[in-house]
Amino acid sequence: MVPHTAHDEGLRLVVTRGALEVRWRDQAWRWHPGMAHTLAAAGAAHPWVRLGELRPGDRVVDCTLGLGVDACFLADWTGERVLGIEISPIVATLAEEGLADRAVDVVQGDATAVLAALPPGSVDVVIADPMFPADVQTRSTSLDLLHALGHPASLDHAWLAQAQRVARRAVLLKDAAGNDLLERLGAPVIRQRRDRWTRWGAWRRGPEGW
Repeated sequence: MVPHTAHDEGLRLVVTRGALEVRWRDQAWRWHPGMAHTLAAAGAAHPWVRLGELRPGDRVVDCTLGLGVDACFLADWTGERVLGIEISPIVATLAEEGLADRAVDVVQGDATAVLAALPPGSVDVVIADPMFPADVQTRSTSLDLLHALGHPASLDHAWLAQAQRVARRAVLLKDAAGNDLLERLGAPVIRQRRDRWTRWGAWRRGPEGW
């Protein structure tokens, strides 16, 4: 596979006895569920569920799949398959490997373009959790992988327009504290978690539209 950015010389995908592995410079990564246990523990209290008013049978699109932790949680919660869009070919390949037995359909591509190909009102909720700033410290090796190999998603007004076109109920956006993405896109609902590291925006469709 050709490295997806100029600085990725030496990047390799290796099939080992245990799993698909990404090797780059002096590091190696495999798919990892990350903080999936914290989402499962939050359950109905998680902002994805609360802000999206998610319930069993809902259809969800995750526009920034990453390794698929959010998508797995939402698939389990709704009981429906989740469409996960990942712009990075490397990360999408790892996600597809790791999610092979989960109810997540992985599509590699730009979220705006993928959404544009979906019929209007074809899903209930569209979510996005774009890559956090590189200076945020984490203890998760899976997040280290996304920092090193991930591709910043392009979430702009064109993306928002497509998300609102396909979503019947809500478009949800997560952002890091200190960023201004929610303000730039005009998110009407902004909530900050108690940890003060993350903020959430929500657009909800009403009787008269957005």
